Amino acid sequence: MTDWKKRCLKCVALLFGAALLILGISRSVQAKEPYEAISNANEWEVLKLLNRERLSDGKEAVSIFSDLQKASGVRAKEIKTVFSHQRPDGSDCFSVIQEYSIPYSYLGENIAAGYQNPAAVMQGWMNSPGHKSNILNASFDHVGIGYAEGGSYGKNWVQIFVGGCNVTDLAVNETAATYRTGTKIDDMNRYLTVTCSRHGKSYVPVIAEMCSGYKSARTGKQNVKVSYQGKQVTMTVDILADVTDQDAQQGQTQQDGQQDNDSKAPSRVTGLKASKVTTHSVRLTWTKKKCDGYEIWRATSKKGTYKKIKTITRSSTHSFRNSKLRAGQRYYYKVRAYVKEGSTKKYGAFSAIRAVRLKK
Repeated sequence: MTDWKKRCLKCVALLFGAALLILGISRSVQAKEPYEAISNANEWEVLKLLNRERLSDGKEAVSIFSDLQKASGVRAKEIKTVFSHQRPDGSDCFSVIQEYSIPYSYLGENIAAGYQNPAAVMQGWMNSPGHKSNILNASFDHVGIGYAEGGSYGKNWVQIFVGGCNVTDLAVNETAATYRTGTKIDDMNRYLTVTCSRHGKSYVPVIAEMCSGYKSARTGKQNVKVSYQGKQVTMTVDILADVTDQDAQQGQTQQDGQQDNDSKAPSRVTGLKASKVTTHSVRLTWTKKKCDGYEIWRATSKKGTYKKIKTITRSSTHSFRNSKLRAGQRYYYKVRAYVKEGSTKKYGAFSAIRAVRLKK
């Protein structure tokens, strides 16, 4: 095996505080979905987060398959006792690939220990240039994700990447379920079954970044395009509105401020971009709207709590420089327009979320 076909990197983390037991989904032949038979909840979540990073960087998503999951599971157990890319028997970490007769053209491994959950371990890997390089490597098509508890650090994580295959078919899981208005793609538990020429069937969760044509506020059936590795498949979703929906929307209104769908409300802000990113600041710009002003909201995680950080009182000002930020931190921004109506405001819909990682 030549060096140019391999990238072998590791990540060390210290564990502080008491260990907590996390129960994953059992690898049972009676699993509800095929991917649940080869991965647990922690591993599936890492795959979602990994693919979000790849797609946001312009790379294709990757998928898991049974033998690679088994190999990664072996390595996760091994690093409990020997935290190294060298296996306990002294052999190279990639010898586990030969044991499962997995074909490949490119290989890579990331390991980590002590991180308490999928989000934390992915952040640790992304903050390390070497591990990030594996995660964003365009040559990789599949990943095996292993998770095991025990050892000195309590929680142990592995990613094994392989590359060099060709996707021949895509299929999205069918479901009779309907969704409430406002349901996010990521919460639908939809996934692709991928067939490739070298590794057979593999699985990948459908996330918003893979999709086009979905309108969460539109009721009725929608045909959503899902893209993977240069191919597309159509996913049908059925959105229903009911009283429970209205209650949920009212709760969101109380958190974010009233959003009025009246014709007098401004349209959704578009074209949100980030530029001039430094260690402690970023400049945001967006397309000018017909309105009286804008609000800028920010969070430190995409699904976290957003807080209003700025109100702009002129429609002609469609940019904002956010300063005094933490170096290396990832921030998430969204912007909405408003019009004044007496002493109240009518709000348009929020823009798409823009993620920005500051320089270190």
